[in-house]
Amino acid sequence: MEYRTLGRTDIRISEVGLGTWGMGGDRYGRADDAESRRALLRALELGINHIDTAPIYGNGRSEEVVGNAIAGRRHEVVLATKVGMFPGGRQNFDYSGATVMREVEQSLRRLRTDYLDIYFLHSPDEELYRDDGLGALVRLKEQGKIRATGFSVMSVEEGIPMAMRLIEQGDVDVIQQAYRLLYTLPSQELFPLAQARNVGVIARENFYFGFLTGAITRETVFDDHDDRRKFAPAFIAAVLARVEKLKFLTEERTMTQAALQFVLATPGVHGVIPGAMTVAEVEDNVRASGGNPITAEEMAEIMALEARDYDLPSIPPPV
Repeated sequence: MEYRTLGRTDIRISEVGLGTWGMGGDRYGRADDAESRRALLRALELGINHIDTAPIYGNGRSEEVVGNAIAGRRHEVVLATKVGMFPGGRQNFDYSGATVMREVEQSLRRLRTDYLDIYFLHSPDEELYRDDGLGALVRLKEQGKIRATGFSVMSVEEGIPMAMRLIEQGDVDVIQQAYRLLYTLPSQELFPLAQARNVGVIARENFYFGFLTGAITRETVFDDHDDRRKFAPAFIAAVLARVEKLKFLTEERTMTQAALQFVLATPGVHGVIPGAMTVAEVEDNVRASGGNPITAEEMAEIMALEARDYDLPSIPPPV
């Protein structure tokens, strides 16, 4: 496993981390807490030290699973969680300073720790964002309850100017941004600015709802705990057609590894947080560190494909 220093912080993260959205059991199908624990422990064994979660992932379940798994090993983990999203939809989201100060205590309790390494505002848009929310993160950092302030950027293009403004203001230590094969827009302006300001960059949604793992086909049936069952057949067909064009990357690596290696080869990116719900998925993700890196020729072909064929049918933005 390779490690990278996260921007201007003194935090060193494994370049391949672990996203735990699926462990909440309410987005990517039913979760098995015992298997989630095994996956988390296997991740630590293989050198992953960066674990990302959020209270909305299973209404606190993901945080609790993570907290239980790392009990007694907290010193080995760079632990990140988020604040601002609540069950019930956008009308219940709250990024105010008072909410940040209240909710951090709940996350600390579920995670069984007295500090967080990174605390993110969880993808607010311009209308919902509050300056005092980011100010509360700064206060928590001063109090020693968090080591770094974070801003999780909206997945749509409108979030990028907002993130750039906050980077320029100087109070954000780390940004978390959707970035993957099929979506390279952030590499054009956002990542260069973050790199120039020495702000950490964590790339999320690396597998685009699992389509970039190669495990989904037109015949895939999603269970009733899996939000992907709501995707229109036309959307699934369009994404799979795009993925098919990327198969040239899989001669010496899996599609999973190609997806992660592409992101890790992008200047300015410090780490990825691919989701995993099983030991086998963790093991596949880890193989992206080292292995067969994306070549300059492959990168050029990827970007040329993106330039020719960017648009995909729209879906509700992920969180």
